[in-house]
Amino acid sequence: MVGLVQCLTDHLAAPAASAPRERMWQVRAREVVLATARSSGRWYSRNDRPGVMLASAARTFLHRFGVRVGSRIAVLAGCDEAYAAALDLHEAGARIAIVADVRAAATGEGVQAARAAGLRIAERATVLATTGLARSSQRDARDRGR
Repeated sequence: MVGLVQCLTDHLAAPAASAPRERMWQVRAREVVLATARSSGRWYSRNDRPGVMLASAARTFLHRFGVRVGSRIAVLAGCDEAYAAALDLHEAGARIAIVADVRAAATGEGVQAARAAGLRIAERATVLATTGLARSSQRDARDRGR
């Protein structure tokens, strides 16, 4: 038995008040394959630290739960979806330190809107690693020579 949740109205701009958000399915199957996927994530050293997340996840926290994921945020972009997240977080009061775009030339409506909002954009950017005060694993302590 597997429980599945189908999102019905989360993607709609103005769903009907009486429309259900989700539908729960109970499925009996002979075999089940569980597989995880990572949506356009970038791989770099220490990308598993607390606070490192997909731009779409930060946007979901903001819109679904009303939670701003930080007050000073760096956004790694490779498409306009990241710019939409940066703009939403900026409008919610977060300081966007930089939008680091991996593309050779940052173009598109999202880029134009970010520039109009005064966000700093770096083209051809690469993230090598993250750092911070809080350790996310014992590996960080070893890396510091402790």
